[in-house]
This record gives sequence, C-alpha cells and structure tokens, in this order.
Amino acid sequence: MGEEFSKADFAENVIRRVIQIGSVTTAEKEGRAYLAASVRIGEKRGMLWFSVPCEQREALAPGRSDAFVTALLPTAMRDGLDIEAQDPMSEQLHFHYHHTVIPILSGVRDVYHEIELFVPTTTQAVKNAGAVVTGYSGDSETMSVVRSHGADCEYPLTHIAVFNAGEFDGKESRRRFSEAVSAAERLAKKHSLKVIDVDTNLGELLLENYDEVKPFRISACALAIRGAASCFLFTTPFSFAEYRCDREELESAEPCLIHGEGTEDLKYYLVGPETVEFEAKACKRSEENRIVLGAPYLETSESGVRLCSDVTLHGKSETVWIEVSPENAKYLTDDRLDAFVLPFLPTAWAEGAEIVCEAPVSRRLLYQLKHYEIPAVAKHTAAFSEVCLTAEPTDDKLPFEGCVATGWTGGVDSMYTLMTMLKTTEPAYRLTHLLVYNCGTLESDHNEELLHFLAQRAQNGIGRETGLQLMWINSNLQEILNEPYIAVAVYRMGAMLLALQKKFRMYYHSSGYQFDVLAFDETHCAYHDMMTLQNICTDTTEFYSSGGTRSRIGKICELTGYETSYRYLHPCIYTTNSKNCGRCPKCIRTMTALYALGALQKYSEVFDTEEFEKNRDRYIADVVANRQNQHYGEVYSLLLQQNMITEKARVLASRIAATQAVVARNREMLLEKWREKQ
Repeated sequence: MGEEFSKADFAENVIRRVIQIGSVTTAEKEGRAYLAASVRIGEKRGMLWFSVPCEQREALAPGRSDAFVTALLPTAMRDGLDIEAQDPMSEQLHFHYHHTVIPILSGVRDVYHEIELFVPTTTQAVKNAGAVVTGYSGDSETMSVVRSHGADCEYPLTHIAVFNAGEFDGKESRRRFSEAVSAAERLAKKHSLKVIDVDTNLGELLLENYDEVKPFRISACALAIRGAASCFLFTTPFSFAEYRCDREELESAEPCLIHGEGTEDLKYYLVGPETVEFEAKACKRSEENRIVLGAPYLETSESGVRLCSDVTLHGKSETVWIEVSPENAKYLTDDRLDAFVLPFLPTAWAEGAEIVCEAPVSRRLLYQLKHYEIPAVAKHTAAFSEVCLTAEPTDDKLPFEGCVATGWTGGVDSMYTLMTMLKTTEPAYRLTHLLVYNCGTLESDHNEELLHFLAQRAQNGIGRETGLQLMWINSNLQEILNEPYIAVAVYRMGAMLLALQKKFRMYYHSSGYQFDVLAFDETHCAYHDMMTLQNICTDTTEFYSSGGTRSRIGKICELTGYETSYRYLHPCIYTTNSKNCGRCPKCIRTMTALYALGALQKYSEVFDTEEFEKNRDRYIADVVANRQNQHYGEVYSLLLQQNMITEKARVLASRIAATQAVVARNREMLLEKWREKQ
C-alpha cells in the first residue's frame, strides 16, 4: 500500500510540529479492500491503511478522516503535534476530542500535550448497513456481549469484528490475527452472527505500547468500518465505579474517552461488568411495587401549555406536567414518555420498583437506561435496589429545529459554560438558548412567579448582551416527588429537555465537578453526571457535560478575562437579589477566590468589594475553617499558594470551627431526642 514508515524513522526527532493526513481513498489488492491515506509526521512520510475482505468493501467509508485522526491522536499528543487533514471528520467527534479528550488527557498526564485539530468538519451522516458490532476479545468476554445483546435487546448483536490493531507482536501478528478470525467465526456460527475482520498496519507504523493506546486503536478500526456499523459495543473489564482519569492505563478512563467517539451515524457503548451481571439477574415485579406512567397528552393552562402524564405512584394517581409558553407548545414531545421516565428513576431505585410505560420510549434512551444507567447506579449505590423498566421502543423520527441550550443560573459553572460554548469553533455546537426552569431548583412560596421573574431578568440582561434567547420551563415534579434536588438534579434537568426534543439538538450541563471525580451517592447525583448524561441522550437530543476539564478555581481564573462575567456573575443562593449578598457560602468562596487571583475589583458591580476589604480576614477565616469541603478546599489551596492567610485569619478560623462543632453536637442531640419521641 505504498511507502511505509520504518521504526528508525519514528525514532528520529520530529522536525515539523504537525501531522498531516492526506485524502482518504479506497483500493483493492489481493482479495482485500483498503481504506488508506498518506500520512506525514514531521518530515517522515508513509501510508496508513485499514483493510477488509473485498466482499465487505461497502463497510469502508472513503472521504472521511475520522479513523485516521483517532489512530494518530496519541502520537500527536505525546509529541506535541497538531493534526491537519485534507478530508473532513465528523463534527461530533471533533467536538468530543477538542472539548473533552484532549483537555483531560493533557491535564492529568504529563506525557500528553494539548494540541489543535486543523481538520474540516461535517455533520453529514455516512450511510451504513445498520449492523450492531462488537470487537472480538476472546470467547468468554465476547460471549458476555452475545448474552446481553440477544434478540430481545433493543440493539441485538449482528457482527463480531476482529481487529489487527497492534495487539499482536511483530512477525506473529498475521498468524495470531488469522487464528483470532477463525475463533470468532466458530463463535459467530453458533449464534448466527457474521464476522468482519479488519487488518491494519498500525502496529508496524506507530511505535506505541498497544495497551497504552488500545481505546484509540479499537475506536479507529470501528470508525474505519462505519459504512457497515451503526452501533459499536466496546468491551471493558472495568466497572463504571472504577473509572479514573488519572491512572496510567487508559482503559480505566474509557467511560470518558469512548462517550462521544461516535459520529452522526455510529453510536459507541461500553459493555462491562454491570451489563452482564444485571442481565443475569431476575427482575422482581409486583402490583404493589409499580410505577405506571400514562400516555402523554397536552393540556392548556392559564400561563402556557403542559405536557402531561397521569402517573400511578404508591397506588395513587397524580398528573405530572411540564409547562412551556404557548409559542413553544409546538415543540412538546407528546408521542413518547422519554420526559417522564427520567424523574421517576431515583424513586424506583430507592424502592426497588418497576416502571411500566403505557406509551413508547425512544429506543436509544430505553437501551441506555436498561443496560447502563439502571444497573450501574443500582450496583454501586448501597441504598438503591434494582429497577425494572418495561416499555415498547420507538424508532419514529422527530422533526427538530437543532437549537443548542444550557441552563442559566448566573453561577460560576453556568457562566463558564456560557463563555466557552459561545466561542466554540463548531458552528452547530454554538449556544442559541439559555433555559430557566423550575423542576426543584426554586425554593419559594411562589415558584411560578419567581420563575418568570428570573427569566425576564435574564432576557433583559445576559440575553440581550449575548444575543441568546431565554426560555422558561415550569413543572410540578417537586410537588409530586418531594426529593432533595441535589440528589436528582440531572434526571430532572433531562426531563425538561426531553419534553422539548423537537426544539433542542443538544444541551450543555454545567458540571460542578471534574471528570476525574466519579462516585455513586444517592444524595448527590452530580458525582456521576458524566456517566448519566451519555445515558439520557436520544437520536434527537444529545447531552454534554461542560466544564468537567476544569476545577472551580480554574473556571474562576478563566472567567476573570471574560468581561460579561463582571456584570452578570451571580453565584449567590439568593436569586432575586440584584447584587450578590456576599455572606452566603457561595459568595464567600467566590469572592475570596477572586481576591486571591487579584481580580475582585473587576466584579464591583455584582459584589460589595468594599465590604470584603473591610472584613477580609473574616472571609479568609471562613474558608480556612471549612477547608474540608471540596469547593472551600480549592480556595484554601489557592490562598496557601499566594501566602494570603494571615495570623488573624487563622485565629478567627479556629473560633469559627469551634462554634460549628458545638452547633453540630447540639443539632445531633436534638435530632436524637426527636427520633426517640417518634
């Protein structure tokens, strides 16, 4: 297939700081069909190729650089080389690499550098044969996928792919690859599946440890056959609870790396221990322990139009609704129950209940919930039990406008998302809307009035300045499900967006924690929102976690260069105040961080900076006293670095901590007395 690199070539110092990928074409030779592109790394040139048997030539997709960019990404990041490509890559994949993979890997691993992708993008899908494929990884592991993705699965397995991506060593590679193909064919024959073998010269071309780059190599091979596959099942030995971004082995970061590596026409899923174990267990069903979601319908209210479902919970029927203004009523999705399944999941987990849907659920959402979200959360959360979800899948396509939204609170996370997603280079991913919603976020005696007040204020302020449209969404979810909002936030937010799939193509959820923090806690779903967001996507609406590559301090530091934040940053818990109170925990942390960064005076329009200067030691003391809290701890570390903690602040901090300890003891005593009376 043309001139290839030698290992000696790769050992030489790179002269030009770029990797260039030529046009991606196909050719046939000796019974194989090749997908190939010329590659230039520094001053070294060669040809990178993927091949399949000629009878499977339609699996290859020429004119797309996705597989080649993916295969070369570890080399580029390791050597600090930007990537240029002649042919376009999927805009979805480009976005994922640019906003997630490259920042994360370069941030947590010293061997990787942050690079740029100078590659044209496209949102046009590649026509494929609709195959559901998994990579062959030995009989036992592949069998687990076969069992969990049989005929009764929403995405039943159709193909086993064997990749020669560099796993086999040197001269033995072709022989061992041939043996793997034969073993896969025997297994496939038993289960009426087909085999597709993908040979490559990745192992000969790139001097990399296969285990180090395995996720990228496998992904590249899957992208090379996207003309066949619409769904690729990526096997992993890691449980979601074992996910880490800071380990040496990239396999443990697969939930982050693989999510988003799909394209407009190819979906990726991890198949790990949760899927197999959950499928092997019997689901308990009973009339007494059942949540029934009635078919959705529309209803006019005094202030708008509501998407409703009559829900039977604990033997009692309640009408659950999600409301929008009359002009947005046409976007309500009333032919499926997507929006109503999500908010009832935490209740079902807590009670080990069955959810029965009397109308369809989008196939992709149903699959993701049943095979990933439900088993992972149930398995790793001690207080939760298994949940049965019964629904018919629907493949009906929804018309949609393709708008892009994020929720607006004015806080640090929200403002950071606004800043970054307004300037993104991918046009289809640029923000168009800010949402203000009531799904448990508001706590007042007049939530509806408060919702409209906040939306109007945002429209007249941040909306007018940025050119973004404001939209309010109301609901009675908190009245029906009286749960702490912080425990269910991502599911409530997801419900709001899935009610409006005809409007929104994607939503950016402002993450409060970095991607390397993944934990399962029934009191705080934000610790696993990175996983949940990928599991609540549909074929119409995608969810992305925004800001997970930065710490809270990192976000604040970047915001200090964003002038719009000087006028609209509002982390205060008192949402109706025109100015931040300066006394609540969020204000204290934010003001003290801005002071430590030397930027507090920039925010004199939204904070009482004179009050802070008068009581600076008291603010610092509060941070020191509460440094065990993660967000306070970040500010504390910054103050230490800047040598800003005075002796007076330390003394005050000791007094604050002592007072807090007394209050905590008294609170516990009162609670114990209350329990005894009960």
